[in-house]
Amino acid sequence: MKADFIFIIKPNKLVRDFRVTWRFIKTRMGIEEWNYKQSLKNLYQMLFINIQEHLSAKTGRHLTSHYNG
Repeated sequence: MKADFIFIIKPNKLVRDFRVTWRFIKTRMGIEEWNYKQSLKNLYQMLFINIQEHLSAKTGRHLTSHYNG
């Protein structure tokens, strides 16, 4: 099965970072369930390392390379 279109939804950077940080705080406090033990290293990776992957996605090469059959 192949997709006709792939939509990339990118929220504002401040909104994204706020959501990531707020979810990290809620999971560490036990308010929200989590699938893995989160650490400050995980937070750092979500805020800074994954951004580099999204920047490479602007060309479309990063996303479509996974779907080439």
